[in-house]
Amino acid sequence: RTRPSPSPFAGAPRRRRSRRASSALLRCPPPLPYIPTASSGSMIRGLVSRATGLAAVRATSRAASATALATAPSATGGTSAMMRHVPPSIVTAMGTQSRGYTSSTPRAVTVVFVEACDGTRHEVEAEVGSSLLDVAHDNDIELEGACGGELACSTCHVVLSEEWFEKVGELSPVSEEEEDMLDLAWGLTDTSRLGCQITVTEALDGIELIIPDED
Repeated sequence: RTRPSPSPFAGAPRRRRSRRASSALLRCPPPLPYIPTASSGSMIRGLVSRATGLAAVRATSRAASATALATAPSATGGTSAMMRHVPPSIVTAMGTQSRGYTSSTPRAVTVVFVEACDGTRHEVEAEVGSSLLDVAHDNDIELEGACGGELACSTCHVVLSEEWFEKVGELSPVSEEEEDMLDLAWGLTDTSRLGCQITVTEALDGIELIIPDED
């Protein structure tokens, strides 16, 4: 018999994996790649929604606590002394001032429109910041204002007393454009103004103005 030729690797040492390395691979297999699924996406959205809801509840609770502190009566019968500890930003958001605790809602003043044709008086409440033309329209008073307050006509012409004319002039001075439109007004007087150019302020509480008769 012929003997087989020996392998060239017959004398090479064989590499063996140590038991320690094999056991480590068995104990800690490599992590599997993360594959997002529909259920995992809905779970994440649920967690985010829950966290957002909790934040909104906490914010509402803090605002309610601040309101309770601001409105709680003190031992002396006045506004709560604990208002000093409420941050100014919260006080402002609640519509109160840092001193006096008065409401920031615009106060209404009294305005009296008198129709020159028959002397009919219309006593109405006017919101501070609005124009006399808007006040008349809001209360169905016949003050035309054909241009809608754009200072392009004289149909909202009204006549004031000398006292009120001076006071209104200090708060809402007559402009050159208004004077030009007044030149076209019927029944013009020295104390005539356009209603759209007079802004209601608290200083005008009780003002009386005459709506001229154009007939």
